[in-house]
Amino acid sequence: MPGDKIIVWGHRGYSYLFTENTKLSFKKALESGADGIECDVQKTKDGQFVIMHDPFVTNGSSRLFIAQTTLNELKNIDLGNGEHIITLNELIDFFPEEKFLDIEIKGNTITKNECPDIYSIMMNTSKKISYYISSFKLSLLVFFIKKGIPAGFLIGPESIQDSIIYIFRNLKILKSNYISIPIQSFFGFLSFFTHFLVKFFKLFGYKFNFWTVNNPKDLKKIKGLGNIVITDKVEEFVKIRDSG
Repeated sequence: MPGDKIIVWGHRGYSYLFTENTKLSFKKALESGADGIECDVQKTKDGQFVIMHDPFVTNGSSRLFIAQTTLNELKNIDLGNGEHIITLNELIDFFPEEKFLDIEIKGNTITKNECPDIYSIMMNTSKKISYYISSFKLSLLVFFIKKGIPAGFLIGPESIQDSIIYIFRNLKILKSNYISIPIQSFFGFLSFFTHFLVKFFKLFGYKFNFWTVNNPKDLKKIKGLGNIVITDKVEEFVKIRDSG
């Protein structure tokens, strides 16, 4: 993913204007010029992989947990504007070639045992999709790294300091892949630790992307550190990319 221009990935699609993680949100992000999209994957009661960030979905006044609900039951839920929960298979079916698809595997409902099943779905297409796997759990990345899929270890703003030690201990496993850092980590007292982490691990060949960047002014904080930006505000950042 070379070059100096920013690479724009729509966070859960074009979630600033459309319901996140829906077909409409993804299509609007791509139509607006995004280089790719980020999505979240959970596993249902009957073993299907659906695009959903939270481990539950609200249906009227009730809350349904994904791991305790079948795909058919989830399909009956209206997410708004006629949108419904889609599966990973369905996302890949309409996803265009030559675009980045960042699949975040959620550890709420998925274990490393399901990683081969997700990989099989990814490979069951003739399209040339630029896959990228991310997760807050390193154990969910190992299988994909061994398969040669670019992977990103997600770090939360509350764990930036602990993550320095954790990543160092797992350098051989991560194998110079990506570290995904929240933009909040570049503010206040965390800024020092974040800059240290980035500059230190770049020495080992690691690359970085940043989430969720919604203020153009924040691009100054990550200039020269990495160019993949995950954002809710797709069109705004596409304009910045194209004007650079």
